[in-house]
Amino acid sequence: MKEGKGLLHDAVDAHGGLERWKEINEITFSAQTGGVALPLKLQFGAFRHYRGIVSADADHPYAAFTPHPQDPLQGVFQNGAVRILAPGGRVVAEHKNPRSRFGDLTHMFMWDPLDSLYFGGYAMWNYMNLPFLLTAPGFELFEMDPWDEGGHKLRRLHAIFPAKMHTHSREQTFYFSEDGLLVRHDYTAEVFGSWAKAAHYCVGHKEFGGLTFPTMRRVFPRKQDNTPLRLITLVSIDIGDIKLV
Repeated sequence: MKEGKGLLHDAVDAHGGLERWKEINEITFSAQTGGVALPLKLQFGAFRHYRGIVSADADHPYAAFTPHPQDPLQGVFQNGAVRILAPGGRVVAEHKNPRSRFGDLTHMFMWDPLDSLYFGGYAMWNYMNLPFLLTAPGFELFEMDPWDEGGHKLRRLHAIFPAKMHTHSREQTFYFSEDGLLVRHDYTAEVFGSWAKAAHYCVGHKEFGGLTFPTMRRVFPRKQDNTPLRLITLVSIDIGDIKLV
């Protein structure tokens, strides 16, 4: 593998440029989510329809979802902690270190709304800030051999995330089309388990306020041959009404 900063530079430019991303503080959006992943943890209806806000800041991760887990409550992920708020800001439930809870036997079979909030919070903060997030200090980046996907040659960027960053797994791989757009993202969703190897597809790219975002995301199990098992949709996310603040 060779050094990956050149590929990242091309990808960042294709998505609107680092200068534009640094001009904003927040990204707001509407979303609806489906798939079998959260129901498998008995989180039925979590994130089905919501309004989201994420920080455009690699140093201060933040996401808020309204409603979560249901009206009129709001879920907030901030710097790794999670809390559920009632109207007026009263804290209904919170956990300061939710990631530490995922290794026990109970969490293999069942999550609560704080668990799904942690998962959704760090995930959407990551997703909405890619590929710009990868420019933050502490990443190790390598360009891999190209990958053929349905007759299209995709450039691959392997990233080792900083140890303290809230994300799916420290090692992840990003696939970019010939025009530099992010079209696939591979990782292991460690809060689900070491078995949860995912191929996450990004389509429907549109420009909002000078930055380009995929508006449809589909996550499938990733097989040993690096191809997706499309019979099972782990997560689907449809995103719209993106605004940059």
